[in-house]
Amino acid sequence: MLRTIIFYLLFFPWTAINLTVAILGSLLGSNNAAHRVGIVWGKGCAFLAGLKVNVIGAEYILRDQPVIYVSNHQSNFDIPILYAGCLCSFAGWPNRSCSKSRYSVWR
Repeated sequence: MLRTIIFYLLFFPWTAINLTVAILGSLLGSNNAAHRVGIVWGKGCAFLAGLKVNVIGAEYILRDQPVIYVSNHQSNFDIPILYAGCLCSFAGWPNRSCSKSRYSVWR
């Protein structure tokens, strides 16, 4: 319980700082600033929660063509883990046509 309280006390300021940096970077013209900040945010969230992200099969990720990643969104850590583990640039959107608990990502 104490770890959860500490996590949330640090998570919201961490998210606000990263959001601010991502917006400023995008406004100043950096093409990939939001994605780079998202990776840092995801890794920071995993660290704050005490999670270790281990990507198996990263060599099979296609980097030269569009791909689709789908997460069943079973926990609150799906999105930070996707950012921390996926080294390719991607964007996401909630997919209501499949289910209310789906999260789809495209590169």
